[in-house]
Amino acid sequence: MKFKADHLIEGITVEKYRQMYFEDAFNDAMCVAVNLVRRPIKMERIGSKIIRHVHVEPQGREIPGPVAKLLGQSHFGYVEELEFDFDRNEGIWKTIPTILPDKVSTGGTLRFVSEPTGTRRIVHGDIEVRVFGIGGIVERFICSDAEKSYADAAVFSRGWVRDHVRPG
Repeated sequence: MKFKADHLIEGITVEKYRQMYFEDAFNDAMCVAVNLVRRPIKMERIGSKIIRHVHVEPQGREIPGPVAKLLGQSHFGYVEELEFDFDRNEGIWKTIPTILPDKVSTGGTLRFVSEPTGTRRIVHGDIEVRVFGIGGIVERFICSDAEKSYADAAVFSRGWVRDHVRPG
């Protein structure tokens, strides 16, 4: 199942947005705002690329009841692995879930595009859950959760830019 999150963050250039996007202070505050617990695992810069791995646990977002009963868990987490190329303003991401990592595949692209009024963040994702009988339900849950998280993150980012980023 595919999803797309496309949000314009006004008042910030791509260069400043990229810098903000990879700062711990911004990410820590954003995770609090969108109910995620974040634990950095790896962050390294190699040439024009950043490789970042982060363990993430959504808070207050439980797996739907019937699915949780089958899985034996109501909470989930994941490790997000991102390789972002600053020269292309594009990255490739994937997540490794804490539940059924051999049956759930998630990944996609992240792009930052310059717009006259700011920076557009575009995330494409593809979710595949290979569990007979509940795969589609879990895919819809993951896609819906991801789309909501990206929308909430965009709202937070706009406020952060307004309050923390100098124009120009």
